[in-house]
Amino acid sequence: PPSSSHLHFDRPPPLPLTSSSPPPAPPPIFPHPRIAPSTEPAMWRAAQSLLFRTRASPLPIPGHAAVAVRLQMAWGLGGRSVVQAAVCTSLRTTARRVTTTTAAHRPRATVTVRPLEESDWDTVWPEIVEPIVRAGDTYTFPSDADESEMKKEWTEKPHATFVAEVEGKVLGTYYVKANQSGGGAHVCNCGYMSSPAAQGRGVATAMCHHSLAEAPKLGYKAMQFNFVLKSNAGAVRLWEKLGFDIVGTLPKAFNHPTQGYVDALIMYKWLGERT
Repeated sequence: PPSSSHLHFDRPPPLPLTSSSPPPAPPPIFPHPRIAPSTEPAMWRAAQSLLFRTRASPLPIPGHAAVAVRLQMAWGLGGRSVVQAAVCTSLRTTARRVTTTTAAHRPRATVTVRPLEESDWDTVWPEIVEPIVRAGDTYTFPSDADESEMKKEWTEKPHATFVAEVEGKVLGTYYVKANQSGGGAHVCNCGYMSSPAAQGRGVATAMCHHSLAEAPKLGYKAMQFNFVLKSNAGAVRLWEKLGFDIVGTLPKAFNHPTQGYVDALIMYKWLGERT
């Protein structure tokens, strides 16, 4: 963060209001802010718009008004010394919510889940499966696995493989297969992947609901996820929301590329009638 030499604050003069004129837009809290604008001009302009002119904010980001109020209170109660300690972090954190296209503001559309066709692989591999495998932060597939190997794992070994479409574009895929053979063949296992463009559009949830409905049709009585990384908080929340129980924890079972050794969870849901 920039040093205090980059900061300059003046108290804004009060704005008189008359009954015949509408309330003006709130003035800047700090009329002459200078927080290294040359290094991050776009972010700084977004921060100014978001924090100081909340009525004209281009996106309804939850919490942005609260940030402005906190800065106003800090200025009023403690003056410049209180605000300087936190303003840079507050502005940058809030501005990133505007300058980054967030999943929360992507329009939702109808998600269609259907069986994978041979031609779908031309999209599924480069846009969905390969990037996730290369990242190596959610699945235990080798990060250098080649296309033929992954096609076999994802489309040939499973009992069935499906894709999820939004407006004709394939954005997700999942498979269902028996978790064990013999006496354990009534329990299925599923793997799900989606592209970054699917985030916030209900694709993952639609695939999960579809798999829970499809598995009994394929003869399965239960569904088990053997290796859900605890670091994959979004997946854990979704599974729990859909009724999966965490039945076991494998401590430090996965060597995450950025977080080091993380726990893996075993999650289970009975699909048949309970006796």
